[in-house]
Amino acid sequence: MRVAHFSIWAPHRSGMYHTTADLVTAEREAGVDAGFIDATDGRAKTDGHFGSHPVHFADTADIYMLHLGIPEPYFSDGTPTIVALHGHPLYSMQIELYGLEPGNDRPFSTVLDYFSRTEPTWFVSFWQQEQAGYWSALDGARGHPRIRYIPRGIRFGDGLGETGPRRDLQGAPVIVIADQFRLFKDALPSLWGAYRYWLSNPAARVHLYGLPPRNTRARDALERWIADSQLHRCIGGMWEVVDYLPEVLRSADVLLSTVTGESRVLLEAQACGCPVVAPALAADVCVNEFWLPDRVADAISHALAPSVVTRRDRAEAVRERYDIRRTAAALKELYEEVL
Repeated sequence: MRVAHFSIWAPHRSGMYHTTADLVTAEREAGVDAGFIDATDGRAKTDGHFGSHPVHFADTADIYMLHLGIPEPYFSDGTPTIVALHGHPLYSMQIELYGLEPGNDRPFSTVLDYFSRTEPTWFVSFWQQEQAGYWSALDGARGHPRIRYIPRGIRFGDGLGETGPRRDLQGAPVIVIADQFRLFKDALPSLWGAYRYWLSNPAARVHLYGLPPRNTRARDALERWIADSQLHRCIGGMWEVVDYLPEVLRSADVLLSTVTGESRVLLEAQACGCPVVAPALAADVCVNEFWLPDRVADAISHALAPSVVTRRDRAEAVRERYDIRRTAAALKELYEEVL
């Protein structure tokens, strides 16, 4: 069985890339001839650890898995196609409604178009609890729903664990925020909550990752707010997207995240043993949905309190809960069903 995954090639820049790469690797280990194809240009690439196939890998594929898009003539050649519903539907709506990403002006309308077709046969989502209400509404009332919910999994490997290289980060404690500053993943409440915690513990330092690029309107505004307020006093460092985040997470005493779901960063942090404060079921500490700075500060204190749960305990628990072998087995079962 050959499955061609059409996705985006973006190492260290896209959760979709890493999720697709994890799936392809896990499916191969489960006996599926799976391949990653860069949907943007179809050329073979490598990041030094994982490689994509040229587009002609799909010429003999039994199934296409659509993560980003499928170029013609493949999309219309009659091969069974499964659409992977990445990310949160609300974020796709926000992008389109408010024009937040140049060059990506119709993401949710594109998904609606897929649902309006008689094909593809199936849609796949890895986030049932927080997303089913959106996707099932689009699928409509039908005797046999086309949405299959697959267990969320990550291929943690050797790089995501409580042991390994660490970054020398200032602070006691070290607080890390690694969400990108965008509407659905707005890290500002986390930053203000961390500052509220700093007021009672001035030795703490906040390290920001995933910042907007320099010389952009968003970055200029963020730096101005920090410099022109007392926030600058709690900042330990500011970085854009980095390729060594596990080293940061191993050094962090707590990660803050506003994402209301099982985000990859949240799971990777726990796999590195780091406690998490987030409004998500998978987090060690859950803060109410309003994400008020005072509540975040209280949650940080709670997460840092002495506990019988060690970093190794936390890492082993998240590895067990999000074992990607279960994900690959469920997808393989779906492929066999489709064929």
